[in-house]
Amino acid sequence: LEPGFYRSLREGIEAHPTAGAAFCQHRIVSGSTGEPTIWHSWVERETPGMLAGWLDRIALECRVQFSALTVRRDCVEAVGGFCADAMSAFDWELWVRIAARYDVFHLPETLVNVGRDASAESTRLMRTGEQVEHAFRAIDVIEHHLPEAASKRLPEKARDRIADYALEIAAQYLERGDTRAALANLRAASVGRPTARTAARLADLLRDDPHVPGA
Repeated sequence: LEPGFYRSLREGIEAHPTAGAAFCQHRIVSGSTGEPTIWHSWVERETPGMLAGWLDRIALECRVQFSALTVRRDCVEAVGGFCADAMSAFDWELWVRIAARYDVFHLPETLVNVGRDASAESTRLMRTGEQVEHAFRAIDVIEHHLPEAASKRLPEKARDRIADYALEIAAQYLERGDTRAALANLRAASVGRPTARTAARLADLLRDDPHVPGA
């Protein structure tokens, strides 16, 4: 955490009484010095303030790393804590549950660096396809906490987004020659109730890549 993380987010929440949570920009950094930044979070808004349309964004994919977000105590008491049914996507499921009932404050300043290397649990979950499987499980849970109008459109979009992510990860593993990890993610994508578009992309990837057995 960079200096000022807690103070800045606390000030944001206290200045906006309807905010149930607050988070800042953040990045995932590698343990190796050659590649310090793996991923940088989205700029959700240009200036500090409340996010418009946040539920529609966070319900489609986990856009916030665990350590970059703070939650008001009374908010957690109202919506409940983490849900074991969401598996390793427990943080995403809670962020959606909060967004369905509260406003969320965003600080467009990078105050958190999340370290990650080959020994990280998230790396293992990605290789085995469990990260994708757990995301689909989380969507099943999320669906029950969304407002009625949102529950009719967002879960299907979220499943498509996660399936697309799985295909992208599979393609990256294929490029590295890691067929086992690629197939694990392809299998995970195929069980997530894929739409016709995603199913077609999956078929194309399986058919066109020579690294896939039987392709």
